[in-house]
Amino acid sequence: MNSFFTSINTRNSAGLISTLNSAYAQLATETDRISLFVLSEQIRGAEASLTVIANELFLSTATATQAATATTASTSTQSTSAAEASKSENTGSSVPTVEADILSKIAATNIEGAQNAIFNASINLNELLWEQNLYDTYINKGANIFLMIAFIVAFLGHLGMMIPLRYWYFSVALFLGSGIEFAGYAGRVRAVGDYSNVDAFLLQFICLTLAPAFVAGGIYYLIGYLCLVYGPHFSPLRPRWYSYIFITCDVFSLVIQALGGGIAATALQQHKSSETGTSIMIAGIGFQVASMTLFIVLYLWFLHSVHFKLPEKLYAPTIKNWWTVVIMNLKIDQLDHLWDPKNSHIRRKKLFKYNQLVILGSILFVYIRCIYRVVELAQGWTGFLITHEEYVLTLDGMMILLSVFLLLIMHPYFLFGKKALVLFSIGKKSSEKNKVESDEERGPQTAEKTFDETNDSLSELDLRVGSAHDDSSKAYPPTTRGSL
Repeated sequence: MNSFFTSINTRNSAGLISTLNSAYAQLATETDRISLFVLSEQIRGAEASLTVIANELFLSTATATQAATATTASTSTQSTSAAEASKSENTGSSVPTVEADILSKIAATNIEGAQNAIFNASINLNELLWEQNLYDTYINKGANIFLMIAFIVAFLGHLGMMIPLRYWYFSVALFLGSGIEFAGYAGRVRAVGDYSNVDAFLLQFICLTLAPAFVAGGIYYLIGYLCLVYGPHFSPLRPRWYSYIFITCDVFSLVIQALGGGIAATALQQHKSSETGTSIMIAGIGFQVASMTLFIVLYLWFLHSVHFKLPEKLYAPTIKNWWTVVIMNLKIDQLDHLWDPKNSHIRRKKLFKYNQLVILGSILFVYIRCIYRVVELAQGWTGFLITHEEYVLTLDGMMILLSVFLLLIMHPYFLFGKKALVLFSIGKKSSEKNKVESDEERGPQTAEKTFDETNDSLSELDLRVGSAHDDSSKAYPPTTRGSL
């Protein structure tokens, strides 16, 4: 027979008959929608399975001659008896007479009919199994194992760097994001061969929804360092506000997504429409995309100010200069004297010139993933994107993987160095001191005093730069330094 055909052990016949009788008995009095749906699936599965068993018994004993003459009740009885004897020889057990009578009534009377019956029953059973598949697709076990291993490597990498490098908030955000992604893909691997497993489905769905928010949170924090290294006055927001504002937005987005996911999951379990829950989820992810769009706009605004809104107009904001001057940072030496002179030692670090490319690249990877999720959910739970795993793996999994590994290889310690932590700490103290009244309100003398105190603190922490920068500091506005 064709390999598509299903084969079922005859020992299951008694249990299937019992299930069928019980389901029909309950069906007569049951009124609950969910229970009726479950009973209909039980009846459908039991009848298809008994059809397979009955016709397999017939085919195990029938010959071409018997099949041609098996048109009378006598011949049918002989076929059933022969089937019982054959099964007894092969399995060491026989089909009881009552069960045999039932199966003989189900079985076809010729070979072709039996084969067709088994084929149709096999289709029915496979369709029934597919309808219970929560993913509406087959999961690629190898690809998901690869992502699972890759994320645990990223998790261990960020965890291992956290203590010695002391970028606490960044490392916690990234190792949590990587760890939650690992759990999500572990859930997908667990679901292979058991696509109706609700626990595995919820594990992968919840984890893969939550994880990118942690990764984005770590990226938001990095721009605070960058603002202080170049000079806070270039930024449209105070450095720490990036974390406060956009992490709050992400948390709000996750709450909306969780609410929508809960409503959708409840509806699916009750075999009702999940449209309301899905719409709420789309709104949550849409809000996340909107907040991330705003972050990218503010970041680009900051980069524009740093490179083009300077006392000396060295470069025009053309597309070519955006690539060479801003993204690739190839003109950093020519512009360095126009930035905060106290932090030129950080900007002279070998890998610092890549910081803008790293931050922009990592946030764009997360951004692509979020846009994908909006489109995916807009198509519904049985839409094209969600039922074609190659898109899930590339536009979701690989985007977050590229982001966490980019931030692992180009860790902020390698970009900014250890002393950037001290700089951020001093900036925080300066912010707390200045939040009651601005420099302008206190007058130029008080502002100058605050600047001198900050310089003294930097000197004590060995952040003093060489005398070569004393002359260049005239181009940098001193009263704006240290403001968060």
